[in-house]
Amino acid sequence: TARGKGGGVDAVTQLLASRDTGCQRYAALAIGNIAMEPKGRQCVLSAGDSLPQLSHLLGSQDTESVRYAALAVGNLVLEASGRSAALRDPKCVMNLVHSLGSDDRQTLRYVTGALRNIAVEDEGRRGILEHDRACPLLEALTKSADSSTARYAAACLKNLSLNPR
Repeated sequence: TARGKGGGVDAVTQLLASRDTGCQRYAALAIGNIAMEPKGRQCVLSAGDSLPQLSHLLGSQDTESVRYAALAVGNLVLEASGRSAALRDPKCVMNLVHSLGSDDRQTLRYVTGALRNIAVEDEGRRGILEHDRACPLLEALTKSADSSTARYAAACLKNLSLNPR
């Protein structure tokens, strides 16, 4: 089963640490797809420490790896435990903000969605606002030709405008 120790999620999570870029890339895609549903998110988050590996992939030179890692992170941070795990890794938000400069339409969609989800809590807002480039890049993305990216960027900025305590 996908649940518990030894399940499929554990095996996929382990592939994130592979030396093979293709394995890493498609493991991130699989996690992103599994994490689309609440049960899948819980399964991934309880299976192991996937977020540090996904955070590392967000800093990759491989566009598809970044894209799929952003998808996975964006879905995992829908859960409070996922947001906490992402914020424990200082590279996660930094790499997401850096990826706001991507030329890849899908990557931008997933990155803005992930940042929007992280910005729902004070700690997440503070983590994003530590990066001076975040707000100007998000503001520019509100004019994106991709309606989802524009909507996610606007929602992220709205979340960021809430006063962190």
